[in-house]
Amino acid sequence: MGTLFLQESDATILLADIRDFSSLAKTRGATVELAITLSRFYEHIAAGVKAEGGRVIKLVGDGVLCAFVGVPDHRARAVRALRRLVDGQASLNESAKVTGMPEIAYTVVVGSGRVLAGDLGAEKLQGFDVIGTAVNRTFRLSQVATKRRVTHLLEASTYDGLPAVDRPAARPVDPAELEGEHVALYELIA
Repeated sequence: MGTLFLQESDATILLADIRDFSSLAKTRGATVELAITLSRFYEHIAAGVKAEGGRVIKLVGDGVLCAFVGVPDHRARAVRALRRLVDGQASLNESAKVTGMPEIAYTVVVGSGRVLAGDLGAEKLQGFDVIGTAVNRTFRLSQVATKRRVTHLLEASTYDGLPAVDRPAARPVDPAELEGEHVALYELIA
């Protein structure tokens, strides 16, 4: 077993996921074009997250798991990253159109809570990761966003924890029931 270096911390999790990727993959097949589309998406998300001091934790199929951990303003940083992603999506799709690549739409979900963060894994397969309820809840909220066709979803614990000056325009949406827990939500008004 590898050495574990984990620390409990408050964090904000950002999960970006391409909408209807299965349909795109089925239509296009496993092609170089599809791989380039994914790479452009990954680069777009990573640039927006890293510009605000976040970390890309892992690629999960057509999704990207990111975390803002170890900084007191993790919520504000994650929401600023979300704004960067929203503001850059048109540019991402315009450059795709110019090069003949498919345009993409994606969902971004942002949630906050306690996590264990640090080096995790086996002796020969170890890397920085985040685990905990906040991560699991953000993944579940991504499914809620997809089902509801909501593009940018903020967990209320994230939105309500922001200083007023950092709060983007958002509207409350119907709460989600996740494993018996009532989770209040906001949709970003783009």
